[in-house]
Amino acid sequence: MAIEKLSSDEDAEKRTNSMRGRWTKEAKSWLEGKKIVTVQYQPDDAWGTALVLIFDDNTLAFVSTDDEGNGPGALLVQKDGKSSILPQL
Repeated sequence: MAIEKLSSDEDAEKRTNSMRGRWTKEAKSWLEGKKIVTVQYQPDDAWGTALVLIFDDNTLAFVSTDDEGNGPGALLVQKDGKSSILPQL
């Protein structure tokens, strides 16, 4: 049986798919099947004012400008061909 060496593009694709699968699983564990019960902007503080989604099990979700949590971000929403941006304040 011959073992094929993967090209760097194939390696990168495998890593991307593996990472996507890992983070999809993580996102599902936090959010899938939950119901948003309210939406509010957090009080203004040193971090900024972010839109917060509050779920039926008291999980909170908000958008960050980056994966290090360096500040609030905007949430883009879309339905039936219409879209809006819910900004940080």
